[in-house]
Amino acid sequence: MEVSTDGPGSRTASPGGSGRGLAGLHDRVEALGGQFSADRQPGGGFLVRARIPAENSS
Repeated sequence: MEVSTDGPGSRTASPGGSGRGLAGLHDRVEALGGQFSADRQPGGGFLVRARIPAENSS
């Protein structure tokens, strides 16, 4: 999965939530044996990538 933005975003905090944000996503993806990255993009914006392997049922 890949999600990106093309602008600077908002510096204000979102109401609610646990405060774990990207760190929580990273932990959950790794717990499933996947790979996770979150980086600023050149020229503005942000890119989040998660790769989670499909379970092999054979």
